[in-house]
Amino acid sequence: KEGTTKAINTWYKNRFFRSRLEARWAVFFDALGIEWEYEKEGFDLGNGDWYLPDFWIPSFHCFWEIKPRGGYTQEDANKYIKFTLPLAVAQGYPGGLNDYTVDIYGAPYVEEIDDYATWCSFSIGEGWIAQCPNCKKVDFVFGGWAGYIRGCHCWDSPYKAYKESGIEHESFQDAVRLSMSARF
Repeated sequence: KEGTTKAINTWYKNRFFRSRLEARWAVFFDALGIEWEYEKEGFDLGNGDWYLPDFWIPSFHCFWEIKPRGGYTQEDANKYIKFTLPLAVAQGYPGGLNDYTVDIYGAPYVEEIDDYATWCSFSIGEGWIAQCPNCKKVDFVFGGWAGYIRGCHCWDSPYKAYKESGIEHESFQDAVRLSMSARF
C-alpha cells in the first residue's frame, strides 16, 4: 500500500520471519520459555478469503498475530472476526502496557483451572502476558481475569496474583530487553 513501510524479512532460529517485529516477538517468547510455532497453518475463511496467523502458542491455546503499532486496518479486523479460533492480535513491540496492546478475537471457551479460577475468553476483548514472580509460570491473561495464571498455585487469591505478576517482574523485563536488543 502507498505510504506504508515495507517489512524486512528477518532470519532467526533457522527460519525467515516476514518482519523484524515478528522475529522480536519470537525472541521475547523464547526468553520467557514460551513454546511457539511460526505460521503453523493457514485457514480458509470462506468467500475466497484465507488467513495465515503468525504464531501458534500451545500453552496459551491460541494463535498470535503481530502488527506494528496502529498497523491494523478495518479489513484486518473483519478477517479476525471471521476467524473462529482464539486469536490474540498484538500491536507493537514486546514490553510494557505502553509498548503493545493485545486484542482478543475468536470463539469463546471456558476452561477450569483449579478450585478458584476459571479461564474465560470472550469473543472480543483485551489481554496481556503475565508471569508469576514465584514459580515463573507465564500465561496469556484476559482483561477481566488477569489474576489467573493457569497452573500457578503460588497465591492465596487471584487478586494478589494480579497485583504481583506481569510486566514489572525482572525476568519479564529481561525478556523485553533481549527482544529489543537482538541483532539479526
